[in-house]
Amino acid sequence: MRPIPEPAITGEQGDEVLFILTGEDQPPGTMFQIARVIVETHHEPIRTR
Repeated sequence: MRPIPEPAITGEQGDEVLFILTGEDQPPGTMFQIARVIVETHHEPIRTR
């Protein structure tokens, strides 16, 4: 899994979006937390700007 955030998202907002997308510290059963458990390989996000 490799998150690719929207180019318009920058700074602290971008960090928060990536935090959600990676599923870290998300409540059990949320979509992104389930994806984090299922996917074995996690890559660094691609920042397009």
